[in-house]
Amino acid sequence: MKIVTNLEHYDKEKFPELVVALGNFDGVHLGHQEIIRQMIKRSNRIGAMAAVFTFKENPQRVLHKDE
Repeated sequence: MKIVTNLEHYDKEKFPELVVALGNFDGVHLGHQEIIRQMIKRSNRIGAMAAVFTFKENPQRVLHKDE
């Protein structure tokens, strides 16, 4: 596992295919584990890189700052 904070150095030529799990992974409970397992399964099937994109802050705090 490699933690990346931005895609600045993502090698598009080396990994042209990317399978992503996008979400607010606030812990890795059974539901999150299954999402990640399925993502890896699909990426392996097509020879793609697997990645989990999550958020530094809860998206609701960013989207609804005034609430």
